[in-house]
Amino acid sequence: MRLLCLQHQTGDLSEETMLEICGERDEKIWKKFDELPNSKYQNKRLHDVMLKREKFTASRRDSIMKRWDKTGKPLSKKKISATHKNNIRNTCVIRMENENENENRKKKDISIKNIIPPKLEWVQEYCEERDNGINAQEFIDHYETRGWVPKGYNKMMKDWQAAIRTWEKHKKDNPRPKMTNYLGGK
Repeated sequence: MRLLCLQHQTGDLSEETMLEICGERDEKIWKKFDELPNSKYQNKRLHDVMLKREKFTASRRDSIMKRWDKTGKPLSKKKISATHKNNIRNTCVIRMENENENENRKKKDISIKNIIPPKLEWVQEYCEERDNGINAQEFIDHYETRGWVPKGYNKMMKDWQAAIRTWEKHKKDNPRPKMTNYLGGK
């Protein structure tokens, strides 16, 4: 953590600085830093985030400057009050943080509940976990015939596990009558 903070504050790190902070060459730490041609080290992800933040802040600053000048010419920095500058900085930080959170959500591993159509094994496992007695093949066949669009909707299903829970609810509310063999057998 100290290495990342130091890189953020001072830029690329020398091997001497890294050893001074780590005490020894721990491969778990060193593999997170790339060696640059100038014998300096940098964490690529932190470097990319810093560049992105710098670029974003500059674009926001330019946009705000243009917005306050009705002629389209950028205002000089002397005309902006300190309070207004702080408001600009705070706006950029909040928006940047939200932007990063959205990216992280996109990169997050997709859970199997969002994969449509699900594999038969997934549905069987989920039904067994919940001990609901739903026939997994029947469930898949039902939605395959509908193109994975639930009845009464016009868009494709997003969460097949939620659909199974709905089937459970309907099964409790409207249990099917037991089929009897009318041909005389059991």
